[in-house]
Amino acid sequence: MAYINKVKITIAEKYQIRSVNSIKIQSNWKNIAETCEVKIPNLEKYLNRIGSKTFKAGDKVKVELSMATSFNNDNFNPEFEGYIDRVQFSTPFTLFCENEAYIWKRKPSITKFYKEITINDLLKELFGDAVVLTESIPKLTLQKFKIEGATPYKVIKELKKSYFITAYFRGNKLLVGSDYVTELNTPTHVYHLDGDRGNIVKENLLFRSKDTIKLKAKAVSILRNGKKIEVSVGDPDGEERTLHFKYIEDEKVLKKLAKAKLEKLKQDTLEGAIETFGLPYVKHSHLAKLKSVKYGQKNGTFFIDGVDTSFSTEGFRRNVKLGKLMILDDLLPRGESGFVDSLPENIPSIIDNDSTPDFT
Repeated sequence: MAYINKVKITIAEKYQIRSVNSIKIQSNWKNIAETCEVKIPNLEKYLNRIGSKTFKAGDKVKVELSMATSFNNDNFNPEFEGYIDRVQFSTPFTLFCENEAYIWKRKPSITKFYKEITINDLLKELFGDAVVLTESIPKLTLQKFKIEGATPYKVIKELKKSYFITAYFRGNKLLVGSDYVTELNTPTHVYHLDGDRGNIVKENLLFRSKDTIKLKAKAVSILRNGKKIEVSVGDPDGEERTLHFKYIEDEKVLKKLAKAKLEKLKQDTLEGAIETFGLPYVKHSHLAKLKSVKYGQKNGTFFIDGVDTSFSTEGFRRNVKLGKLMILDDLLPRGESGFVDSLPENIPSIIDNDSTPDFT
C-alpha cells in the first residue's frame, strides 16, 4: 500500500507553509528542551506573496505531519510546537526552533534568598500553573537557598542536575518528577521486527544477557534538609550508573538498597534503536512493545527514551530510542496530577495500539 506524506507548518499563527526541503525534530525525556530544524525552498517568493520581509526569532511555530493513503486525507499529527530561535539566510532558508523552553530561557532573571523552601513550592513559585508535579519529587526542604541573577529555566536546570529530578516540556506544561514521567493512558506502540507483519524500516538492537552485564553504581540519598549521602557499590570494572534514593540516612541501609537495585538492573535486555515509518505517531515516554518471530529474545515492552523525527523528499521516518525494559513491579500510578513515574505492563489504562499499518 502506498502512503502520501504531507506537511503543514504554521508560523506566527497566520502563515502556512506546505512544502519543505526537510524537517528534523529531536526530543528526549532527559532534555528539558526539544528542537526542530526546518529547511524551506524558495522562501523569497513565498514572503513576497504574503507581503512579509522575513520570519524572525520569537515567532510561534507549529509543525504538523501526515502519512495517509490519499491526498484528501488530512489527518495531521502535531509533531512540534515552539518558537523560532534563530534563522539562517541561505538556500534553502533554515529555521532553528525550540519548544516552550525558548520562552522560559528569556524570562526576567531572579535574585532571591530563601531561608528555607521545598522544591515543590519553589517550582510552583517560579513556573506557576505551567508546572505539573508528580508525587515522586523528593519532599525535601532547601536550606539557605539563593537564586542570583538566574532565569526560571536556569534554576530548573540546576535543580535537575543537583537533585536528580526529571523535567521536560510537553506542550506548554513543564512535567517534573523522578526518572520516567509518563502520562496516564500512555500508548503502547507495537513494532513487529520481522515476519509477515513487519512494520519497521530497520533496527540496530543489541541483545545483552544478564550474565555478561557488570555494573557499578554511585548511590545518592537526598535527605529532607537537602543534604546528600553517597556510597559506591557493584563491580569495580562495571558500567557506571547513578542510583537515586530519598530520605535514607543510614549508609549501611543505603548500600543494601543500592545492591538490590543494581542486581535488578542486571537483566536480559535490548539496547539500541529502531527506525520506523511516520506511523505510528509516537513520542518519548510512550511505550514500545517489540515482537519478533525469529528471535524471542527481542520480545518485550520498553520505555521510549527519545524520538528523532525526519521528514523530507526521501521519506518520513522516526528513530525510536529504547530505554529500560519494563519490570512488572515498576512504580504504580499515584497522586492526582494525571502523571505517573512508571507504568506496569498489566495496568488496564495502557492503550495497546496494535493498529500500526503494515508496509510492503
